[in-house]
Amino acid sequence: NRILAAVLGGDTLARRSEGAVGGGYLASQKFSEARGSNLRLAVNTDYSKRTATYSKNGRQTRVEAVNYRIADSASMPYLFLRQPLPQTPITIAATDGNSTKEFIMKPSDDMVQIGKDQVAAVHLTREFRHGDDAALDLWLRREDGMPLRLRVGLDEKYGVVLEQKLRELPPIAK
Repeated sequence: NRILAAVLGGDTLARRSEGAVGGGYLASQKFSEARGSNLRLAVNTDYSKRTATYSKNGRQTRVEAVNYRIADSASMPYLFLRQPLPQTPITIAATDGNSTKEFIMKPSDDMVQIGKDQVAAVHLTREFRHGDDAALDLWLRREDGMPLRLRVGLDEKYGVVLEQKLRELPPIAK
């Protein structure tokens, strides 16, 4: 919290994701990040035209070709909610508002402690690529794909690891 407060300088950070579900997979159509009342980053994806249009501070910065459905940093933890969980490595394309990156995620079995409960989970770990410092770990409840924990490691660049953990176990998503 102190690190985020130092970076944001007292402002708030809000991320918004809009999309559709097709073929059992979430597809981001509009993603935005605002700091305070200022819209900082925005991505509009038009799958019929196969383009993603990026903007920063209200000005278009570039248009990128899109050859597959993409997630965004707000929706990515929910990609497998009520969907079959990966059993072999999977590639996920996701945007953070600046660009689209591909993540190769390797699954493994794990247990996650939430309160007093031990929950069976699938742990997805990002395969490290040379020159890329962002680590990503996502724990999904085995029963329904509910995200239980998320860790983003920005060690090399910023010396920071951000981690989200649930305090209470939500009901099974049906």
